[in-house]
Amino acid sequence: MQWAGRKMTCPVGLNGANAFSVNPITRLRQGCTAVWTTPQTLHLQLDLIGAINLYTLDLTFSRDAATAEITQHEGAGLNNEKMTGRAIP
Repeated sequence: MQWAGRKMTCPVGLNGANAFSVNPITRLRQGCTAVWTTPQTLHLQLDLIGAINLYTLDLTFSRDAATAEITQHEGAGLNNEKMTGRAIP
């Protein structure tokens, strides 16, 4: 993903436990976990532990995985958005 114009990666714990790393922008610890809530929807949670921010993203993919709808919620409710996208060949 991109944040503040910089590419950012973080490991994701798909086993229900946070995978921890250091955020390259804030240089603080972060934890990320994800679970499949339906066959097409991945619920991802990014906890910026030291920056006191919590983001949840629901990524719902079309059956052919060519398009996706993403809803993003910030823990305080200040920044809730919906996006759509498509796969780049």
